[in-house]
Amino acid sequence: MADAGCADSGTQALRASSATGAAESGDGRPPRAACHARTGFREDPWIGRSAAASAASKTQMKTEFRKAQLPRELRSLVIFDRKVFQTDAFYREDWDLYESWWLLVDGVKAGCCAFEKHVDFAEDGDIVPAAGVLYIATTGILPRYQGQGLGAVLKSWQVAYARRHGFQRMVTSSRASNAAMIALNGRFGFQIARRIEGYYTDPLEAGVVMEWAV
Repeated sequence: MADAGCADSGTQALRASSATGAAESGDGRPPRAACHARTGFREDPWIGRSAAASAASKTQMKTEFRKAQLPRELRSLVIFDRKVFQTDAFYREDWDLYESWWLLVDGVKAGCCAFEKHVDFAEDGDIVPAAGVLYIATTGILPRYQGQGLGAVLKSWQVAYARRHGFQRMVTSSRASNAAMIALNGRFGFQIARRIEGYYTDPLEAGVVMEWAV
């Protein structure tokens, strides 16, 4: 995915010939009060194939990225988040902390990701200041778009964004049971840094912290 999709604002056309959307939900963190990252990525039959390969056997769709506008789109972010993450959804006020981006599929808000800049995971899972580190607070695709490769499109764009903006590292975390998201992160060069027991609640579960370095 080209770095051309990484400007700070406006609509970024990422005309990867990808099929209508993989509704995976991925990296990120539930409300800051809980200090957890969230991932919700279901098994994707298109993982391991390029967007172009997916397009060869599915209806080609136009995908683009657009920065979410707050406060105007706060309600849309909250509704989207609850559909994807249910009990792991952010509180409304958490969205003020992040720079959020929509993944649009033929103009429809099919996916979303959000970043927090220059912060990192401490050993205990707290979020602490760290220059040059990009924290992926959330990665999600609506359920009706899941299983068709959009998760890989979104993850590829995150890597391009980090490179474009000069970050040396990216960090994120997933529920330990979220094997599909952990595998997808691994495909894009993320390495497992550590496991934090009891990091997630409702239900209680360990978190897997992953990091990517240039």
